[in-house]
Amino acid sequence: MPNLTLAAIEKMRTLLLEPGGLNDKLYAIALRDMVEPQTVDAENVLTRHFASDASDKNSDLVYPLVFLYCSRIENRLETKFSEFSGRVFLTAEVRASEETLDLLDGQAARLAEAVGDTLAQHRGKWTDYAAFDGRYQTKFDAARVAGRNFMQSARIEIELLAHA
Repeated sequence: MPNLTLAAIEKMRTLLLEPGGLNDKLYAIALRDMVEPQTVDAENVLTRHFASDASDKNSDLVYPLVFLYCSRIENRLETKFSEFSGRVFLTAEVRASEETLDLLDGQAARLAEAVGDTLAQHRGKWTDYAAFDGRYQTKFDAARVAGRNFMQSARIEIELLAHA
């Protein structure tokens, strides 16, 4: 089972970083909203599940950040005689940070929208064992103090149909 989830997470990262992906979506959203465009460097799209206080202690990280991880797996045994047949839930957690709440306003929402738009354009087969139907759910956290700045995060959860 770990190979199934790791392959799906790596595919998600590839889709976000390819041309027409996350940064292009962020640019289009910034133009629409008439704000300064954000970009997310490839080094800041991480396949890790870090608590925000743990990631803040890593001085190498630069905001905005995107963490990709598997949040849960459901083996529903939907296909007879399969070892695994069910759902794999992947999460893209976006984090934005700024010195003031006014500067932070809307950044996490635009990041979450860009991730959702990027993934939604890649419906279908992702790996030999997993497919994405295009549905996703976004949950926003309240802005909070993090170090000397304010931070806000949002989690975009997608559901892959998988079998192995």
